[in-house]
Amino acid sequence: MSRQKPRRNKKYRPRDLGTAPLISHMHVIYAVFSPVYRVIDQIERDGTIDVAGDGMTVYQAAKDGKWYSFADGLLGLVEAYEIWERRSGQNLNMIPLKQLIARIKYNTAITEIETRAARESVDRMRQATMRMTAYEADEMLRDFQIKEELLKVAA
Repeated sequence: MSRQKPRRNKKYRPRDLGTAPLISHMHVIYAVFSPVYRVIDQIERDGTIDVAGDGMTVYQAAKDGKWYSFADGLLGLVEAYEIWERRSGQNLNMIPLKQLIARIKYNTAITEIETRAARESVDRMRQATMRMTAYEADEMLRDFQIKEELLKVAA
């Protein structure tokens, strides 16, 4: 005689995926932060950074493989997380990243201490991202896009 498991009578309730922490979506976190880590690694390893034909520093995006301006992309990331800092009341200390952006834009030497501090800032941003929900991340992105559009209109 085989014994059957009793039937489960619990009603199915779909879970709202927007309330889950982003740590369950590591591919998204990887796509956002891996280009930054790769550039910092390259600076530490070789003392170089990829440059386009017009002299603009570039990085290759993990998601689509296209090349983008590194300084502008990193500045956008920092500005988006500044919005999150104001909302959450937490300080991610992104000053080293702003200093790295300035050094890259003005083509000045970058020291090991500066890259280490920048890496620690990116680590803090990454940890904060893992604690965010998908809704919080979408809201941060939407607010950043609104900010960018307002700046375009004001210019």
